[in-house]
Amino acid sequence: MKIMLASMTVKPEVIAGLKAIGGDAITVADTEAAAIAALDGAIAAIVSDNAYTAGLATALATSPTLQFLQIMTAGYDNATRLGLPKRATIASVGDAFSPSVALHAVALMLALQRGIPQMATSKTTRHWDKALAGKLTMALGKTCTILGYGSIGHEIARMVAPLGMKVIGLNRTGAPHPLAAEVHRIDQLHAVLPRSDVLIVAAPHNPTTDKIIGGKELALMKPSALLVNISRGKLVDTPALNEALRAGRIAGAALDVTEPEPLPQDNPLWDAPNLIVSPHVAGAAGNFGAERQLEFVGANLRRYLAGEPVQNVVRQ
Repeated sequence: MKIMLASMTVKPEVIAGLKAIGGDAITVADTEAAAIAALDGAIAAIVSDNAYTAGLATALATSPTLQFLQIMTAGYDNATRLGLPKRATIASVGDAFSPSVALHAVALMLALQRGIPQMATSKTTRHWDKALAGKLTMALGKTCTILGYGSIGHEIARMVAPLGMKVIGLNRTGAPHPLAAEVHRIDQLHAVLPRSDVLIVAAPHNPTTDKIIGGKELALMKPSALLVNISRGKLVDTPALNEALRAGRIAGAALDVTEPEPLPQDNPLWDAPNLIVSPHVAGAAGNFGAERQLEFVGANLRRYLAGEPVQNVVRQ
């Protein structure tokens, strides 16, 4: 049995932990070329979506022996875009990073409400701006709508509930959930937006969610409302958001993801008022992130070696 582990972008402690589980079955490859070479005779591969290159995608797709592909990240946009091997079972790490992504979303929301970006700017200019006090708001009593009420959405709800926020969830089913005052189907988005003080976008990107937040949706929001996107940049119409911020149609926005990404230096969104941009780092969590990655990938590796069904399967 041979398992290829593409170690690019993977922390050493995670590599060591997986080696301890898989032993001599695992071949560690630290470059694209080494990973492609190590696929010769491999029946399984462990690859981060960040390291999923076009060359590696071709090698995975044409491997005659590959049976299982473990993606080491929750998202697999690169793998989907470049091509997933058709003859292999494919698994991700599921909701391993949901707590850190949710925390980042809530942190961005609070930063907007409490004027943290303006305070940081005032510090660089040594300006004691007491006028800022009149612009600060708080979470208590506000309605937080979560577009994409899945594992990340549930974590967001769990975090904002103690802040006194009412949660409205939007997902495919509209099934009730104990942490939400209301849950509706995504097709009820337009009915919910006028009641939302904060809209957090946490839905996956697919043809039905592409640019789901555009000019029409932004116009339905309160002028005092905030938008936070920690999902994928393509869910929000970038020019429409830029226009809405400049016109004051919404009070502010925070983006961990953009379209395009990285956001080009000459993109006008950089200069939009009341906007926070973080560089797609919501899932980062230091030692916690490495521990979660090892926990989830390691558990699947044990199952695979034991001939048991793996979890978090995205395609069988």
